[in-house]
Amino acid sequence: MSVEVRPVGRDEMGAFLDVFESAWGVSSDDEQRRQAGDVVAAESPIGAFAEGDLTGTAMSFALELTVPGPVQLPMAGVSYVAVHPLHRRRGI
Repeated sequence: MSVEVRPVGRDEMGAFLDVFESAWGVSSDDEQRRQAGDVVAAESPIGAFAEGDLTGTAMSFALELTVPGPVQLPMAGVSYVAVHPLHRRRGI
């Protein structure tokens, strides 16, 4: 099975949320999905596509980390990490 990891387009946001909700056993109404899709699409969503199907998700968002000095450094926050239950334990 070949897996392609690439950015998720705005038109793929429904599939992104489907994978995430399936993996975590949650469901949301249309308004919650719209809001979540807007947040995720505005950041850096990536997807793992196995044979053309979106099977894994992740996203990063910009944060700052305060270190001694005090200095603030950029860092990535990671969220929405999921693998669809039907594709677990396959290297995604």
